[in-house]
Amino acid sequence: MSRTLAVAAVSLLVAAPLAGQATNPPYIAQFPTVDKVVKAMEMPDPRESALRKLGALWQLQQVIKQLSGSREFRGLLPDEARVLGEYQVAEYYIGQAIDSAFPGPYGNAGKVSLNTPYRYMRTDVRFGIEGVELVKVLPVSVLELFYQSAGNDKARRLAQARADSVATAKAEALPVDPGPTKLQQEQAAIRRCAESGRSEMQCMMEGIGKSFMDMTTSAIPGLGDLLKKNPIHGIRVAGVYPGTSKLSFTFFTDYVTVGCADLEKSDKPYATAIVPEGVRITISSEPLPIVLTMRADGRLAGPGPTDITGQVVVGWEQWTRTWSDGRVEPYTKPVYKTFTRRCNIGSLAASGPSPAEGTASNAIASVMSVVGGSDQNAPKPTPAGLRMGGEYGTQAALDIEFRPEGAVLGCGPVAVLKPYTVAFQGGRVVVNIANGASPLALAVGADGKLSGSGTVRVDGRQATRASGGGGINYVPRSATCPVGVIAPAGAEQGAAAARGSSGAPPAAPTGNGPAFQIVGGLPAPASGGTALAGAALLLMDVSLDNVLREAGVAAPAGTSAPRILEQTCNGMAGQASCAKIVQAMGKHTIAQIKADANGVANTPDLTAGKTYYLFGSAVSQGRKVTWHLPLKAAAGWTKVVLTGSNAVP
Repeated sequence: MSRTLAVAAVSLLVAAPLAGQATNPPYIAQFPTVDKVVKAMEMPDPRESALRKLGALWQLQQVIKQLSGSREFRGLLPDEARVLGEYQVAEYYIGQAIDSAFPGPYGNAGKVSLNTPYRYMRTDVRFGIEGVELVKVLPVSVLELFYQSAGNDKARRLAQARADSVATAKAEALPVDPGPTKLQQEQAAIRRCAESGRSEMQCMMEGIGKSFMDMTTSAIPGLGDLLKKNPIHGIRVAGVYPGTSKLSFTFFTDYVTVGCADLEKSDKPYATAIVPEGVRITISSEPLPIVLTMRADGRLAGPGPTDITGQVVVGWEQWTRTWSDGRVEPYTKPVYKTFTRRCNIGSLAASGPSPAEGTASNAIASVMSVVGGSDQNAPKPTPAGLRMGGEYGTQAALDIEFRPEGAVLGCGPVAVLKPYTVAFQGGRVVVNIANGASPLALAVGADGKLSGSGTVRVDGRQATRASGGGGINYVPRSATCPVGVIAPAGAEQGAAAARGSSGAPPAAPTGNGPAFQIVGGLPAPASGGTALAGAALLLMDVSLDNVLREAGVAAPAGTSAPRILEQTCNGMAGQASCAKIVQAMGKHTIAQIKADANGVANTPDLTAGKTYYLFGSAVSQGRKVTWHLPLKAAAGWTKVVLTGSNAVP
């Protein structure tokens, strides 16, 4: 990583907005955030919009370089390098996103981002005016300094005229407090992550990954909600538990990878419950669920001989794919056949920890640890045994976020990463967080809440300015919070929303059809309302399997299309593959609908006799439920009830 990019990465971890801060030189504080530039250059055409964003970011860099004088060649000041680096990072990701969403030639170049219609010379009268109006994002006083330095008086006068019209429009507008921008919220989350003691690089990449996800899925409203990972709270399991005949269970926070005999290993969801003899683990499997018990001694007790249905590779299929830009890529696809094998699941001991999960942020952090010669950024494996998942409490008071590498213990603005253990003791599950002189013991209740007593002191740190070597400076800070009963984060807000929606009348169908009325059939939340309320649903003219094939994304054996979509856009498959899938989905999406407060959604009128595919998800009893259903349109209205039985296994 170049020093400029390194400084930009560091800047995400310290106080983000420059306005109001003392900078050297002072005018740097007046340069806009990336978020402001992106919003100011938005256009109806996504490609033109991207080119204007790229052009604005490039021109802002030229302004900084011009005003720096000889420092442009001798070395920029830290504040100049920081802002310049932020613009360069944003340029890179905007270019990657648009090229992935619209592959192939565009304009006079081989791909969209290689078109540079707004890269004018600094002395060009069009600089900052034609196509890219810098006055929208940069004060006139700074532009005047630039134009004077570049010797472009004509451009300065034009910029002043445009500034006058913008100022008049602003004076007529009522002042409003927009609150923190999305960028500021993301930077605050990255900063809190780094202050807790987690890897700075991993914190940064998680933040950038979320921003890219938002950018990619914005093409289809509601898609971001569908791709959100299953919100896991409660008791989880970690570690690798091998058996005989290639039997193996590798547990992660939200799934377990199961292997048996010659079956291809497959990922399966699992649930946990406290029972008198330990923690029961129920794994979704065919022909029957697999039920294991984690005992107090840390071993898994199984049911003995068990039938497991899965996929076996019986051959290979080869073909080539020709893309719109003329590229030809060879493909090799395994041919699978379904078989049922029997493996003996007895008493299983852990052979080691779970490997680090295959997320994009973990992958990049691993690469950086190799390049940088340090393992500080490398993702850590998860210790075997009982673990916890999810976030509990609120960041305004006591807050605990359970992650694979430890528990982030927070009290107000202070957060720190601490090791923890989970044990089955005396018929109950206890979470022990190692917190120096103030250890924390919490019991897991049947209602999913954590309970403790007394107060806890959290000794953390606060990120300040970047050090001379490009790293972060931290200063210590502490806070004390009462413990008590801690509910899963968001539980109260969700309950309030459900209570508030329970009195709304159901939506009535409109039109004569053919159409579908989608109705929720999941168990009602304990707090009232319906689990499907507000859920985002997509109606497409082809299945997700066809969408994946069209995007050139291979489907692993035994993995459903919705699961592949979620893994691709959230994990290591990368940004390019996700963007191709989203582009293909956009072409085949017939309607984007949302369930009302009563869990009812109506489709528009459709074509009789044609088969459509409904894709959607909701959270029920703490678990994400996803549907991918073929629906054949018939005359009139057809009612479709979404339940657990017709959901994706």
